[in-house]
Amino acid sequence: MADPVRVKAIVEQVRNELARITVDNGFVTDLGKHVKAERSQGGIPTEPQCTVAIVAKRAGEVVGSVAVEGVVEFVLPATLSGALGTVYDGADDVERLFHAMADRLQAGEMLACGALLPLYAGTVFLDRPEGLPVVAAEVTFTTGYRR
Repeated sequence: MADPVRVKAIVEQVRNELARITVDNGFVTDLGKHVKAERSQGGIPTEPQCTVAIVAKRAGEVVGSVAVEGVVEFVLPATLSGALGTVYDGADDVERLFHAMADRLQAGEMLACGALLPLYAGTVFLDRPEGLPVVAAEVTFTTGYRR
């Protein structure tokens, strides 16, 4: 029964790390200023938003392990100046953040959440999906833990 708490811990760890993505911290974007706990309920966002979600959990290849797949999604109104470029740069910032997490953990700059660190898996860019006036990216990651 501990699995739901572990999934929440993974989401919280990634969300806390995403908040570090600011120009002041050496990143290209300020995506971290727009990290939200939940997706917008109002449809089309009026400001940038970034959310983390776990999209799959299944038995891992090793007995007693659990494989977890997640997504970092950020959406910007297409009317923002340079929105598509910001989405491209933001995706690069998220990938860079994932690669830097191991160093931060080893240096004691972040706490472990009981799961493997997230590994970058890929990015999908969405330019006005289904005609909506937004641009977006979904950065996928994998992680896992032992029961």
